[in-house]
Amino acid sequence: MKKWFILLVAVISLTVMSSVDAVTLSVDSGSGKLGTGQHQISIHLTNDMPVRGIQLKMADIPDFLTADSVVITSRTQDFSVSFSDTLGFLTILLYSWNLATIPPGDGEVLTIFYSIPESVREETVNIVIFEEDLKVVGVVDGENVPQPVEIQNGTFLITGMAEAGSTPPHRYALEQNYPNPFNPTTRIPFQLARSGHVRIEIFNALGQSTALLQDNYLPAGSHAVQWDGRSNEGELVPGGLYFYRLQTEGYRQTRSLLLLK
Repeated sequence: MKKWFILLVAVISLTVMSSVDAVTLSVDSGSGKLGTGQHQISIHLTNDMPVRGIQLKMADIPDFLTADSVVITSRTQDFSVSFSDTLGFLTILLYSWNLATIPPGDGEVLTIFYSIPESVREETVNIVIFEEDLKVVGVVDGENVPQPVEIQNGTFLITGMAEAGSTPPHRYALEQNYPNPFNPTTRIPFQLARSGHVRIEIFNALGQSTALLQDNYLPAGSHAVQWDGRSNEGELVPGGLYFYRLQTEGYRQTRSLLLLK
């Protein structure tokens, strides 16, 4: 009897260990040409339990892409989706009004359609899901339970540079900082089509002004400023995602940069 009891306990323990639920959220890679749209990036979900909803925040680093729409797939046909693309962050909420679930399995749950502005240069973009802002709610024993998630990020290749001589010698452009990510210093190139007053400012993820790098008159042509990761008060700022904005008469553009600590 004792041997059978020990065997039964071992079988139960093995069953419990093998039934541990797992969730993986992955981003496909993609590519597209300058000045074109409707480029698809898919988000795949691998789940061992039914999933009730997903909330995520993601970004393309550098901030070269514009999200035009986010749509559901056959796996999420009973769900609704809402999204916003502000300050370089794409926030997505996948939910159901009738308590539907995504059944256990593996496959695409969302498709994002991106456009690429003409102003960017050829670049490989990292598509990143932020772990601290990710919520996947699974159904375990009839209860809604947030699940730990493994993230697999993707990339996007921008191609189709303008032919030599097709771009005017002087134009308005805010280039991507280099290096990026950076620590402790990065360089921000920009171009001015006309002379004028120029303001270049750093903002944190909440949209708060962090550092003013340029605020004076500059001639037309190519220029650059540097940021050493310090605030206007001279203090080192925390690592993370920041935004830099070029503003002059008739032109305004914002990009993102990543400070490592």
